[in-house]
Amino acid sequence: MNRSRRRLAGALTAALVVLAATLSANASGPRLLVYRAATLSSSFDQLAGKLSAWNIEQESGGSTMLLRKLQGLRPPVDVLAVADASLFANPKPPLPPWWIGFANGELVLAYTPQSRFAQQINASNWADILLRPGVRSAYANPNMDPEGYNTLLAWQLAERYYHRPGLAQELRQASGKRYMRAHSVALLALLESGQIDYAWQYLAVAKQHGLRYVRLPKQINLSDPRLASWYRQASIQVAGARPGTRTTIHASPILYAITIPQTSTNHAGAVGFILKLLSPAGAAILRANSQQPLAPPFIQGSGAPARLVQAVQALRKRSKQAIR
Repeated sequence: MNRSRRRLAGALTAALVVLAATLSANASGPRLLVYRAATLSSSFDQLAGKLSAWNIEQESGGSTMLLRKLQGLRPPVDVLAVADASLFANPKPPLPPWWIGFANGELVLAYTPQSRFAQQINASNWADILLRPGVRSAYANPNMDPEGYNTLLAWQLAERYYHRPGLAQELRQASGKRYMRAHSVALLALLESGQIDYAWQYLAVAKQHGLRYVRLPKQINLSDPRLASWYRQASIQVAGARPGTRTTIHASPILYAITIPQTSTNHAGAVGFILKLLSPAGAAILRANSQQPLAPPFIQGSGAPARLVQAVQALRKRSKQAIR
């Protein structure tokens, strides 16, 4: 381990030791309530296992649904992690004016060996396969989960990329709403039981569950920040925060983000959880779950806790040194 890496690891470890000491008077520690996108469930469960002195409770769901629950009911959420950083744009209480981008993602079409036309589907013919009679596919509810609206946006991009006018509407009609679920992870049971043939998922989830998958061109799969302007051509309206309202979503690169809501009753624990996520151990957990941590992560907005600012600055410095 080189000197800069040792300094970074030492700084993060020291911060965690100080925070853990404040929570360890009680063997189980104060409660730490974490709301996380369902696609982060495996990674965050493992992360919590590294912080066993704390009494961590976690709730999974579609990111949009979790945010609305936070804003409507104001539960004492300490950490909120979502699968679309744009949900934190124009923050209103109880969201703070800052967030940290920590990982990216990629949209794929998942399937099993038993799926219809499993031996034929590929990155060139996937749309034609989904439009064949009898093929059943599904995506998450776009009003509750970013994976849902990202799927619809990807179809619009595919229509442009393949020069096939009307393709997005054809795919939407073929999929229908019968198998739509509140979040993308809930589609896995339908896929594995054979009720559907294909499910739109993030690459990490497909890998975690040993599924087959079709990787789409970068112009469609929302994985490449360099294509942000191309992605933005696609847009869709989804249910707004207030009943009866609609809001427009523009396609953007998939970016996971995390923050500490103003509802937090365990601020020290929340900072410690995020520090662990940003640490080398946290990055290793993300990679082990096929989620790509940003190198380095970044803070958007102002007012983030000093320890988190220091940790991100240290990671950015280390990243610059690695490039030299």
